[in-house]
Formats: sequence, structure tokens, C-alpha cells
Amino acid sequence: MNVLRRDYLLLEQKRINAMLKTLDKTMKSWKGDKTMTQSEKFYGFGKKQNPYEVEARRLWRNEAMDQSNEKLDSMTEEEQNQVFENMDLMMDHIKSYRRKKLNGKSTYEAFCFYYGNDLAD
Repeated sequence: MNVLRRDYLLLEQKRINAMLKTLDKTMKSWKGDKTMTQSEKFYGFGKKQNPYEVEARRLWRNEAMDQSNEKLDSMTEEEQNQVFENMDLMMDHIKSYRRKKLNGKSTYEAFCFYYGNDLAD
């Protein structure tokens, strides 16, 4: 029993290390030091572990998500990267928008205020 637990923990350790490497690369890409492909962005997380898909399925139902995934899977990696670059651009615009509820601050500025620039950068 102890050997099985140890083996499981070692597998989890590898998985967590892979996720941490992905997060480090992601933070570098946010700074502009690195670009990432779509598959690199989710390396170590696994497609079924996408935290946003569960919420999206709750909001828009399985059929809509299945259609979206099918369309995405039918695209080449280059086409997928273009879609996600467009999404990143859209999110950058949303993050820069100043909001009355945040006393005229953008969500990025509010995040920096509450959590610090080190975490944001």
C-alpha cells in the first residue's frame, strides 16, 4: 500500500512540475519574453482539466461546447494560434478598460493594487 501511495505521489509531483513549468512560460509570454503555441499553454494540464470548460459547459450546455471543440480540433495549429492570439488581444483590451466600479482603474491596475506588481508582472 505504501509503495502505491509513493508511486501516485511521484506521478502527481511530475504533473505539478509540468504545470509549474507551463505557468513560468506563460508569465514570460505575458512579459513578451516568449511566445507560446496553444498546445504549450495547456501542457501538463490536460484537455479534460481545462478549468474554464466546466464553467462554459454549465453556462452554454454540452452541445455548444462540443461544437466549439470540434471546430477547434479541425483547425491546423497555425489557425488555432491565430484564434488564440485574437482572444489574447481582446482580453488585453478588456483588461485595459477603466471601470467606474474600480474607481476609474483598469482590472490590471486593481490587480496590481491588491496583489502587487511582482505577481502581475
